[in-house]
Amino acid sequence: MRHNKSPLNLVLINRKTRKVASNSSWLNALKAHAHLNGDYQGIAGLLAQDSKKYLQHNAVVFKKQRKQDHENARARVQAKALLPLLVAIWGEQLPKHREPRRQNFANWVAKEFQNRKSEALSSATDLGYDELIDAERSARWWLDQLEKMQS
Repeated sequence: MRHNKSPLNLVLINRKTRKVASNSSWLNALKAHAHLNGDYQGIAGLLAQDSKKYLQHNAVVFKKQRKQDHENARARVQAKALLPLLVAIWGEQLPKHREPRRQNFANWVAKEFQNRKSEALSSATDLGYDELIDAERSARWWLDQLEKMQS
């Protein structure tokens, strides 16, 4: 199943370890879900026939889908385009007696993107950088983006 904002997938989870089961695939999870819902007619009925074995040690849950590589690549491109503006905003807020340091900048950006009322986040929103906003990147990720710009 997919939703617009946060895609969810059916996954088999081991009841003891709470980790993704080794036999978890989209088809096995769909079979188990059909069995749990009592779907015994049509194609769903065919799926549910051999699904009991998957439910002996596993549970079916909806799990958020991992970020796909192209989304991560778009977030990196958006970060590279936004960094000069972020540096300008940070420079205005930086006290005059404090030297600018990359680590302090990366920490500031990570905090600004968590603050829904920040100027940095509103600038990213105005530019339509949704992948960057939704990614919720750490200070380490922002520091890596700075280092990639220098090379």
